[in-house]
Amino acid sequence: MHALQTFKPDTHAVDVTVALGQHGLGLVLGKEEAGSRWVVKGFRDMPDGQPNPASAGGIEVGDTLQKLDGVTLGSYKDGMEMFKKQSGSVVITVLRQDEITI
Repeated sequence: MHALQTFKPDTHAVDVTVALGQHGLGLVLGKEEAGSRWVVKGFRDMPDGQPNPASAGGIEVGDTLQKLDGVTLGSYKDGMEMFKKQSGSVVITVLRQDEITI
């Protein structure tokens, strides 16, 4: 009997539309070891049991944020400034790895 193995063979860009909430996106981000890209590590609980905007919009743990409304995100600080200027819905382009278990 062979053990199951999980591979991440393909990374691809995904556009996710997120409705910004009153308390922001609700993302927990961490810096990727190699480079200055920011990776989704989790989601914050929203007040009063509201759904988390990022999770509800389709962002996943492990996604790497790339663009906001078609504009490449620079540094973390610049990216946060871009998000603060937004209202309503935004399109966030993320890099996502597919997993295959064999």
